[in-house]
Amino acid sequence: MKKILDLKNNKMFFRLVLVIILIISIFVFFIHRFNSYDKNIYSLPSNSILFGKDNNYIKVGENAELKQRIDGNYYLYTNENNKTIKYEIGKNAVVYNNGDSYIYLYGKAYEVNSSGEVNIVEKETKIAKASPTKLFKLDDRKYLMVDSKIKSANDTLINTDGYIILELDKQGKANFANNELNFKAIKPIVLEGTSFKFDIANEKLVTSNDVIDLKNVIGSTNEYKENNNKKKEDNKNNEKDNQNKEFDYYEEYLNNVIKGVNNLTQSARKINENTKTKLNANSVYFDFDKWIALKKVSSTVSSINIDYVVFDPNSQYDVVEVKLIDKNNNVINNSLNKNNTSFNISNLKPNSEYKLLFGYKLKNDDEFIIVDEVVIRTKNVNYSITVDKIIEKDLGKESKYMIYYTLNVDDNYVFNKAKINYYMNDTDNLVNQKDIDSTMLDNEKKYKGVFELPNNTRLGNLNIIKLENVSFCIDDSQNNCNNIIDVNVENTFSIE
Repeated sequence: MKKILDLKNNKMFFRLVLVIILIISIFVFFIHRFNSYDKNIYSLPSNSILFGKDNNYIKVGENAELKQRIDGNYYLYTNENNKTIKYEIGKNAVVYNNGDSYIYLYGKAYEVNSSGEVNIVEKETKIAKASPTKLFKLDDRKYLMVDSKIKSANDTLINTDGYIILELDKQGKANFANNELNFKAIKPIVLEGTSFKFDIANEKLVTSNDVIDLKNVIGSTNEYKENNNKKKEDNKNNEKDNQNKEFDYYEEYLNNVIKGVNNLTQSARKINENTKTKLNANSVYFDFDKWIALKKVSSTVSSINIDYVVFDPNSQYDVVEVKLIDKNNNVINNSLNKNNTSFNISNLKPNSEYKLLFGYKLKNDDEFIIVDEVVIRTKNVNYSITVDKIIEKDLGKESKYMIYYTLNVDDNYVFNKAKINYYMNDTDNLVNQKDIDSTMLDNEKKYKGVFELPNNTRLGNLNIIKLENVSFCIDDSQNNCNNIIDVNVENTFSIE
């Protein structure tokens, strides 16, 4: 009986010890988590740009703050229409501002330099938008590249400056985002900076002296593998001497095809017309078939321009087109001239995201085949309001405040009609209003105006001059000019 009791007591003791160890472990874990997270609150200047957790584009207004919570994620808090809006950003935040010569990285990241050395950065990291190239691994399959100039090495799809955020899926396809672009590339891309190249799909940093495997930095779930079909074909050709000529011809043919994007079509036609080389005893000939390629996509305030190439010597394509899809899933089909190399889609809304589907239909076939897919945002209008001077006019027993201001308008997107409103203390208290139209702008696309306050009315603690009810003409015909767009332009000032 005593042995049974001792056995039970031992079991209870061990269970108690396990519970205590578990409680201590949980306590230590939370203490470590609390001590390691970033407790700073970062104030972001207005017009800063960053991307949310789902890669959504965010442009902040006044009084925006960024802070990390204990769950390890950064959150953006911004005031919109007198309400505090919270955006989840993720484990890292990358903040860009056009007026700043630095990119700001928040959170833990791994900087990899050209020698392969890895440096861990945490909390706020200030990165110059200049050469040499800087590369940071933010998370599994997610990177930040910063340089004065960044472009795609083998084509003209990417040509930007400052920085670019890229995130791969498990098949090695990368999504690219910065203040100018936001799209996903279907084909593998190699980015080129001033100091080294970044083979994205293979996650390799390529310098003049070395190749650094970035998968070794915190690991990777990237499953991309290069196509081995050509290697197998090479081995097969090496086994048969009578097929070496075919291999040599194919290499010459392929090199001619990819030689120079600008004269690619001419080279391919030359091959088709002049090259009828007998390859082996079976009289096998190589004939170039057909292809289309999307070279570059760029945007302005109201348009998207695409550069493309079509090679179709036998007129097998019935239609080559690009489908434009807006946020409401409205689709506009744009047929492309197969003999041209560029196309402009105009009359678009500023600061709006569009999806482009680039593809074709073959003759006697209604199926639309997608070759490339791009998501791009039109640029925001560059409007601003400046307060030039404030005068208190003496009227004897009374006085009057006069606020002189200038509205600066973007040359590329001039409004049709608008209202300039003056609010005191908050946007519910409208004090004065001015209706303007484009004919009132001077040669420099500026409008200079003045708000006169009622006699003996003091300025508010907070004063807001705001451009609202802005309408634009959606085409040059001036027939449809009631297209209201929020340009988010205001000047807020306070009086001590």
